[in-house]
Amino acid sequence: RYFKNDSELLVVRTIDSVMVVMQYDQVGKRIARFAGEYSGPNEFFLTHDDENAKAEVFFPGSDGLNFTTMDNKGSNKRIYFFNRVPASEVIPFNYLCYTAHRAIYYDTDSGVDSVVMFIQRRYPVPAPGLSEADSIAFVNSQLAYWSGLPVNFRYPEDMVKNADIMMVQDYTSLYETGEMEPDYSANWEINDDVDVVLNRDGLLTTINSLYEYTGGAHGSYGSVCNVYDFTTERLVTLDDIFEGDYKKALTDIINDKVREQFEMSSGESFESKGFFVEELPLTDNFALYSDHIYFIYNIYEVAPYVVGSIDVEILYSDLTEYLKKDGPVYRLMY
Repeated sequence: RYFKNDSELLVVRTIDSVMVVMQYDQVGKRIARFAGEYSGPNEFFLTHDDENAKAEVFFPGSDGLNFTTMDNKGSNKRIYFFNRVPASEVIPFNYLCYTAHRAIYYDTDSGVDSVVMFIQRRYPVPAPGLSEADSIAFVNSQLAYWSGLPVNFRYPEDMVKNADIMMVQDYTSLYETGEMEPDYSANWEINDDVDVVLNRDGLLTTINSLYEYTGGAHGSYGSVCNVYDFTTERLVTLDDIFEGDYKKALTDIINDKVREQFEMSSGESFESKGFFVEELPLTDNFALYSDHIYFIYNIYEVAPYVVGSIDVEILYSDLTEYLKKDGPVYRLMY
């Protein structure tokens, strides 16, 4: 990420010779997107998505970049210098993806069949080349919502792989001991994705979405949100963000928005729609985005499986009277 006083550039190197640059205005709205290839030492030549404009990116040093815009004929050039955002405000990361697969074969009257366990995971890890301090800070942000971990665990490879090894061993033993007989429900599946949805101003928001099927009528799924503040080195709570009678205000807004989602009248009860509750309580399962806060209620939390998960978005601009002036959202906005 690079910035100047009225706009910001997000620079993505997709592979060694290709670059994508997205330009945002002061409120975080994307105003342009360019893509192109390496054209010289530390230099990239880019074309706007609609091909009506072009740009050049040149890295004169480690502190920033020169961003030159022009029309599609290469005329009317304008050169801007963007400063690199310090790692204390945003820490570069990569996604690590892997799959684990275990098949158990058995004989049937019609031949050989199998039951399968399939695990797929994707999660963020520190980008190569980061300083040790920044790498440790990123690792700590991911470990913050785990407790009781042995001190020799190294996130994420050791922790995730050890958990999967135990799960595969448990799965295998069910059939080796004869505790389970192979059938249609014997194929287990786990899909686990951790997405970074905010990485700026010293804040990192991740949403961990998990789908799991280990037998039965249907699988289970859910999402866990975490917001980490690198300036305080801990997870962000609602009390860190808001002040005053914010709990009632948020609860009222959430309930009004869910009523709209389910097309409920003002006097209609949630229980009439199959909910377990008369009013949705305020949840601490929330994520911070650039311009809004996102709440999610997972299946079975306030309603049965058939209702599904429920999510609500509230703009920060609708909550300004409750924002703490020294809080993380105020820092995002101003």
